[in-house]
Amino acid sequence: MIVITDKSGRLGNRLIVFAHFIGWGIEHGITIANPAFDEYAQYFAGTADDPWCRYPVRPTASRNVAQSRHTNFRIVSRAHRIGSRFKISTAWLDCIDIGLWERYDLGEEEHIRALRSRKLTLVRGWQYRDNASIQKHVRAIRTFFTPQPAHVKRIDELLAQVRATCDVVVGMHIRRGDYRQIIGGRYDYGPEVYLDIMSKVRRLLKDREVGFLICSDEPVDSAVQSSSFNVHLGPNHLIEDMYSFARCDYLIGPPSTYTMWPSYYGDVPLLPISDPSIHP
Repeated sequence: MIVITDKSGRLGNRLIVFAHFIGWGIEHGITIANPAFDEYAQYFAGTADDPWCRYPVRPTASRNVAQSRHTNFRIVSRAHRIGSRFKISTAWLDCIDIGLWERYDLGEEEHIRALRSRKLTLVRGWQYRDNASIQKHVRAIRTFFTPQPAHVKRIDELLAQVRATCDVVVGMHIRRGDYRQIIGGRYDYGPEVYLDIMSKVRRLLKDREVGFLICSDEPVDSAVQSSSFNVHLGPNHLIEDMYSFARCDYLIGPPSTYTMWPSYYGDVPLLPISDPSIHP
């Protein structure tokens, strides 16, 4: 079993790390547990009823699954810290910590051998990747991360309303908040940038009526809302905004795992805006 013991960023980051491990686990017949997913687990079919957030799914009849998940996370997080501090590595247990920037290719033969040789491996870090397996097992991963029915219902209703007004839906992510500080505010774009991008998109798709589904981590600027574009606002819910993006025809936004995940999950083309002067 592989147990993910730390919280590498927020929802998008953690979905991506979790999905890569699940793809690898399916490929090699290894169970994956991720109690570090505790605060998001309630939203998804595959994790809502499991105090360990395991793949393959193993729901339990526990009365307080959420509290059990939090307790389990604290236990494995502390166990990893102790194991790393004392450099514990046995035939039964190993602890791996790759930090924030080191990349760990799960598909490399030496890593496959190491991970399969232990009964239990505790892992920390962000860039664990297995691109081949995450694509090969995309259906299983999508099923596991399907939102709970109430969220799906509201997303269905929203997209039906949006599509009734247009021929093509472009999801646009306006991320401000923490992007004001990250990399010196490089990706913190003002409303004028998004309006310019919307104008370019509409020109590119001039033969079709374009509807823009806009989701943001703060209230959308009035200049965008009152513009001449066909604008629709997302549900303003962490899960429903993200999975509404997965139902669009195209996605645009600053580089962010919050749009990378719906692009993968919904097979939606994504254009990350890393330099507004050259996009789209």
